Amino acid sequence: MGMIRKIKSCLNYYRSLMPLNLFVSLFCAFLVVKTQHTEILPVIVLVKAAVISVSVWWGGMLRPHELYYYRNLGIPRLLVWGVAVFVDFLLFFLIIFLTYFILL
Repeated sequence: MGMIRKIKSCLNYYRSLMPLNLFVSLFCAFLVVKTQHTEILPVIVLVKAAVISVSVWWGGMLRPHELYYYRNLGIPRLLVWGVAVFVDFLLFFLIIFLTYFILL
């Protein structure tokens, strides 16, 4: 299985986590707009990191059968979780960047 196909398969796992993480990202963007200070950004990034790590762990604990699916495809659990975290942080920083430079 090629690397592109593995990453596409990992994105299917992220889709199940996306509603909660997207809500948290939008809430963090709201906080940036509301406070209009960049000093709050490190705290927001730490909160986002905590939320994504808990949601990825919780998703793995609630649906362990999905992780068996990826293991049968030859995709390690850390790659599945790593792709989910990477894509979520990419979307998070894109939302924060667009919010900060367009609305402020």
